[in-house]
Amino acid sequence: MATQYGPNLHLPSKEGGTPRFWEFVTRGEWQKALEEFRDFGDGFQPRRDKEANKLLEAFPYLKAPGKRSKRQETMSVAIMADSTIRG
Repeated sequence: MATQYGPNLHLPSKEGGTPRFWEFVTRGEWQKALEEFRDFGDGFQPRRDKEANKLLEAFPYLKAPGKRSKRQETMSVAIMADSTIRG
């Protein structure tokens, strides 16, 4: 990650940073960092998957995320909320 984003990891996304990922790493929240890798959304998913695999090797106690991405979950919640509102 740092090879690609350099010293900008802490910056806001619109400034070339990866603030969510950086927050998880600096807090030692490795499970969340792994999940962020698996659903990063920067157009380099094959690269992120390789990085996630390395994280799993380094921390074998982590659980591999399921197939459902955060974006899919968000969309599902939004659809359910919309259908509830419309009745």
